[in-house]
Amino acid sequence: MAQKSRTVKLSLPQDTYSQLEELADRIGISKSELLRNALKQYVASEMRWQRIRKWGEETAKRLNIEDEDDVDRIIHDFRQEKV
Repeated sequence: MAQKSRTVKLSLPQDTYSQLEELADRIGISKSELLRNALKQYVASEMRWQRIRKWGEETAKRLNIEDEDDVDRIIHDFRQEKV
């Protein structure tokens, strides 16, 4: 089954467009393909960071961490346990 596509209109400053065109020519792909690949990587990265931030928030709540002093306390307690 063919994947459906949608078209997005995008305005770029002239210098950015020139860089896009030069890079696409240099690596031998279309500007559209280059932009699709870049956007796909950006979205994947943002999704990963959202999961990391959520994990951090949940961990802070679970460990009752409210500020950097709490982090220092946890590190200190952990190091004391190792001695």
